[in-house]
Amino acid sequence: MVQASSDAGDGKRPPWYAPGRLSLRTRLLLLVVACVVPLLAFSLGGQYLQYREAVAATGRQTLELVRSMSLVVEQELRARMVALEVLALSPTLHRDDFAAFRAEAEAVIEQQFPGSNLIILKEDGQQLMNTLLPPGTSLPVPRTWRRPGRSSPPGGRQSPISISARSGRGPWLPSTSR
Repeated sequence: MVQASSDAGDGKRPPWYAPGRLSLRTRLLLLVVACVVPLLAFSLGGQYLQYREAVAATGRQTLELVRSMSLVVEQELRARMVALEVLALSPTLHRDDFAAFRAEAEAVIEQQFPGSNLIILKEDGQQLMNTLLPPGTSLPVPRTWRRPGRSSPPGGRQSPISISARSGRGPWLPSTSR
């Protein structure tokens, strides 16, 4: 007939029990770990991808900012160079009338380049006019303008007009060739 389930007293174990098997507690713990580890891995992977995207977006924004700033600086330099070129083409400068040119230059400096100084140089570096110094003041003589073996000023351009900052303040402005 049908035999009843064995009881603990006869030394037989139930059929689902096998020696060396894990306890219920251990199996539940492994099940929880098996569920949590993939979730944790996907979460960390997603955060890493978001981080990489944020770094890339920051890089793009920084590059766009630098490009726009360089365009603004370039426009400002062009505007200043145009003002200097207009000064360089002044008839009073070409007539070597430095007293009249000084009045023109000081008006332009006050309007376009506040806090700056206009210096007119000969090819050898001798100053012909310096708006930082009062009119009639003796102008400094350059120590050395040309390096041995060079026939032109640094950069190969002869620049009769040069703008520099007064007492280290204000922007350094580009020079213009005649």
